[in-house]
Amino acid sequence: MLIVSIAVTIVSAFIVITHLLLILGILRAGFNEKRMDTGSPGSAADSAAESGQALKARNERDEANRLPPVTVIIPARDEEKNLPALFRSLKNQTDQDFEIVLVNDRSQDKSLELMQQFSRERGGVTLVQLPGGPRTGNPKQFALARGIEHASGAILLFTDADCRVPESWIEKIRQCFTDQKTGLVFGPVHTRYNGEHSGEPLGNGFLRRFLVGYQAFDHIFRYFYTVGTAGLGNGTGGFGNNLAIRQKTLEDIGGYESIPYSVTEDAALISAVRSRGIYRIVPLTSRAVKIQAEPKHHLRDLASQEIRWSTGAFFAPDRNTRMGYILVMLYLAAGFFGLIVSPWKPGMLLMTISAIASMSSIGFLGGILAGMPPLRYLLMVVPYVVFSMFFYLFCDLLAALRIDISWKGSTLDRMG
Repeated sequence: MLIVSIAVTIVSAFIVITHLLLILGILRAGFNEKRMDTGSPGSAADSAAESGQALKARNERDEANRLPPVTVIIPARDEEKNLPALFRSLKNQTDQDFEIVLVNDRSQDKSLELMQQFSRERGGVTLVQLPGGPRTGNPKQFALARGIEHASGAILLFTDADCRVPESWIEKIRQCFTDQKTGLVFGPVHTRYNGEHSGEPLGNGFLRRFLVGYQAFDHIFRYFYTVGTAGLGNGTGGFGNNLAIRQKTLEDIGGYESIPYSVTEDAALISAVRSRGIYRIVPLTSRAVKIQAEPKHHLRDLASQEIRWSTGAFFAPDRNTRMGYILVMLYLAAGFFGLIVSPWKPGMLLMTISAIASMSSIGFLGGILAGMPPLRYLLMVVPYVVFSMFFYLFCDLLAALRIDISWKGSTLDRMG
């Protein structure tokens, strides 16, 4: 009995300590981002006081750090409902000096027509049409590779057709790359929340409202875990629909198609950059770069997405990614187990309390940084965490059993 109590205490303490470290990583990432925002060239008076040699050196640094050209790459398959909102958000960018590569991935709806119309209206748009997908592998990874082939920008910025980007998205992301050591940048994503209408209404019934709210939490929760690890110098994941990479970085890791196959191609790319050990991976927390994506409207679609993400993490080619995700799942399992056996062993509830409190702290902090509505979001964090303990473990079990993974009507190759 004493041994069990000691084990429960150790596990609970380990859960809390790990999450405190993650919070430190999140705060460190936010501090570094703030420092980048406040950094500015010297004033005219400062320049006048500089010697000729110092002024020349500073001018050379300014030239080296000039804002690099950007290409936005957007793959789309059957996205006629979502493309208009994305295109409007791109037209509203405060910085319009960027090119766009649209990849039409065998759409059967009016996506191609919308892309052609947008190309005529804006200019600076390259439209790539895929006659077919890859025989094996990840179709999205294939589409992105074809888009990259047509990109001329020094910075490649990726998003998805079901997203809406904030007005300062291009401007803020571009500024991150004035530091030549920065190789990859990823930013926050959350799904459209209750009351944010675009297309299909989301407020029909309690279950629908709960699932929509849960998805916003889920994106923020997952994202700020990746911020925490990246802030501690161990970037292992991020959302590919708000990710930018330097072309030179991509070349130095062997090109995009050298990335090992994964059903989560974004995490595989981040891991490849980190493993190379040359460039800095920068996670962003600012609302100025926060992207909003469309939620899933049915539980089966949400489960399919979660299973794909879990499969990508469990069987990732990168060891750090695998071990980090397994560790989080062990926390969930410990909390779940403690809850189940607590009627007979009340002391086991300590693991559950530690897991819920620690995970909720990430959800609270992420929600605050993401600017989520306090009453509608923050008050639901604990119920969302409890639900995730059951839902994640269910999806993880199916992922571990290597069930077929579907995406956009395709069955992805299994991993591992």
